[in-house]
Amino acid sequence: MTRVVDPTDLAARYLRAATETAVSLTATDDPASALQSITDALVSELDGALARVWLYERETDTLVLRASSGLSRATTGSSRARISVATYPYKVGVVARTRKPFVQNGLDGDPHFEAGWVARERIASVAVFPLIAGSELLGVLVHFSRSHLPDLVVEVLRTFVAMLTIHLHERRLEKALEDTKHWSARMIEATEERLRSVIAHAPIIVFALDERGVITLSEGGRTLEALGWKPGELVGRSVFELYANEPGVLANTRRALAGEAFTATDVLSGGTAFETHYSPIKDSEGRLRGTIGIATDVTERHRVEEALKLQQRDHQIIFDAVPAMIWYKDDKNRILRCNEAAARAAGKTVREMEGRKTEDFYPDEAARYLADDLEVIRSGKPKLGIVEPHQIASGQKIWVQTDKIPYRDERENIVGVIVFARDITDLKRMEQELLKAAKLETIGLLAAGIAHDFNNILTIITANVSLAKHAASSPPSSETPDLPSLLGEIEAASGHAKDLTQQLLVFSKGGAPARETTSIGDLVRESAGFALHGSNVRCELSLPPDLWPVDVDRVQIDQVVHNLVLNAQQAMPKGGVLRVSAENVNIGSQPGLAPLPPGRYVRLSFEDQGVGIERENLPKIFDPFFTTKSTGTGLGLTPTYSIIKRHEGHISCESEMGVGTTFRILLPASDQRVLALQEGASPPVVGRGRILVMDDQDQIRAAMAHILRHLGYDASFARHGLEAIELYSAAMGSPRPFDAVIMDLTVPGGMGGRDALERLLAIDPDVRAIVSSGYSNDPVMANYKGYGFRGLIAKPFDLEGLSAVLHDVLG
Repeated sequence: MTRVVDPTDLAARYLRAATETAVSLTATDDPASALQSITDALVSELDGALARVWLYERETDTLVLRASSGLSRATTGSSRARISVATYPYKVGVVARTRKPFVQNGLDGDPHFEAGWVARERIASVAVFPLIAGSELLGVLVHFSRSHLPDLVVEVLRTFVAMLTIHLHERRLEKALEDTKHWSARMIEATEERLRSVIAHAPIIVFALDERGVITLSEGGRTLEALGWKPGELVGRSVFELYANEPGVLANTRRALAGEAFTATDVLSGGTAFETHYSPIKDSEGRLRGTIGIATDVTERHRVEEALKLQQRDHQIIFDAVPAMIWYKDDKNRILRCNEAAARAAGKTVREMEGRKTEDFYPDEAARYLADDLEVIRSGKPKLGIVEPHQIASGQKIWVQTDKIPYRDERENIVGVIVFARDITDLKRMEQELLKAAKLETIGLLAAGIAHDFNNILTIITANVSLAKHAASSPPSSETPDLPSLLGEIEAASGHAKDLTQQLLVFSKGGAPARETTSIGDLVRESAGFALHGSNVRCELSLPPDLWPVDVDRVQIDQVVHNLVLNAQQAMPKGGVLRVSAENVNIGSQPGLAPLPPGRYVRLSFEDQGVGIERENLPKIFDPFFTTKSTGTGLGLTPTYSIIKRHEGHISCESEMGVGTTFRILLPASDQRVLALQEGASPPVVGRGRILVMDDQDQIRAAMAHILRHLGYDASFARHGLEAIELYSAAMGSPRPFDAVIMDLTVPGGMGGRDALERLLAIDPDVRAIVSSGYSNDPVMANYKGYGFRGLIAKPFDLEGLSAVLHDVLG
């Protein structure tokens, strides 16, 4: 890459080097040393990559290399110390033959230069000057640079050529010393004039001070005139008097007169700024006689720098004012920079945070943070919307939503990660409240349809009970209904009622996903049918049997399906068709399908024929309380979005006004297999033993008595937990203790099964307890063995179900 150099700055440096070289040339009697000082100056002071001086031998018509600085010979394309002027094909030979200088910025494609070497060494420009005295060729000066050479710099470089030519010509004309001195004086005068001309048109001032600070040289052309002075007008005046009110200038002058060489920026009270290079002046005996300086007008640059400082200050104020926590971290988990919010959360200051590692402040969470950071650094892709817990210095646990993006340097190399974390604790709390509200709204909307279905079920039950009573009290005849058939109808209708109540109970469950491997097709089929009970919307299902299983919380995904189905129902108040379909997709083979990691997913689609959603409203449909329906509250889609996100999935929406709306959901596929459920009921198993039943409902105790006696068991009953404990304890000392205990979980106003079992386990660690409840969302029902129970029977149950559980528990 070509280096861009301020031409004014480069010209000033060339002038300084020219001045020093001129002194070197006049002070030495060693020709080789003088030539070497020139090439050294071109390389070390003037951004040179390679500088050479070739001297011409008239007798052999060859150029002989006399001085070289910069790149080694092995890298310059030629290691020869002598070349033929007549035949050498490169620019040195061309310039020697034509006696015309060559200056070029940009060498790509030029056949006179080796392309590989130009690219490898990043050569940006070349200047080749013939050293000519009168009409006589003395040699060639070559200067390769990694910077472009502006016209101003080329003019200064010509000064080098002039001084070098003078020097060489003096050595050539030692026989005619007086004539040489005269010619040299004229050349020096011309050089000085050229220098004055360059200085007059450049934004620089060249000055010299004696040891007392009195100005002995003052050249600056337009720059001096802009300050109100003419060239030479300041000679003889003291800096300490001229700039008595400029403490910065006086301080730098004292440093320079003490013999120090340095560069400093002087800002005058009027706003003009100079970058000045000071060099000491010493006599032949090494005694300090003053200083020489080159001052470059950098007013505009200084203004830009000051503006940048103000901008950086403003940025820092905004950076610290942002309430979110922001960190800049490297790949070693070190904090390079952070804002006030991040420091406050850690209980530190910004200075205490910077340079330290995350584990110094968050030891329990650092490994998790670093894993996410390294993933961003390795992939070069941001990781957005990470919702995670975070414990701050006060000990308070908060929820944060974190975005992590690659941190790049000026060459676009990834050197770390930028972390932006927002405190969303209040939003999480609101989200839970919205979930509850959405369930209430959904249940309310379902109430009419469920009541319709329950009335149908109750009609079947009451009608068949009436017929059964009539059949039991009447003599058998062809007109009398078959009693077992009537009871079968009643049992079937009761089973449908059980399904409805079970779905209502599990629908009320909330919280974090309790995942299990599930057939998504079966779940969608059941949930969609339940949501459309009593509705005028027809549901068309397309659920292939080969759908991949998913690991989901059945209750939460059930709620998602309910919300989307009810949303479609509200969009079609006059009825219509809702098409629900599912398919297997692989994001790795379909890039851009969704902002999800590559892998296997199951995609669900819910397509209605409703009025549609306006384009400007689509981005807001998942916002809390947003709705376009007169009968809705906007709560349904917010928890839907949250549930899908917690399942590492994605939900999107497409809609066209007057055509309909389609919601699409992607859920990660599972590698596990869905366990097949055993179909069909087993015949009841007759057993023996003594059973204690604890339940507060008289009718349930009466029914249990009939069932248990029918199954061959001897049953005793308790109304609450304390009574059950007393009966069990008394039986332990008798010849016939209880073989098992069946306990209801919930007893209004009394001890329930969970607390009673704790007391029973203390009395008899081998107690065989069976939990029975109508609340399927109770944690004991989800993990009954963890609470000490041996078996589970959910209400409502039948004879066959109770028989199987007792047989399993009693062995």
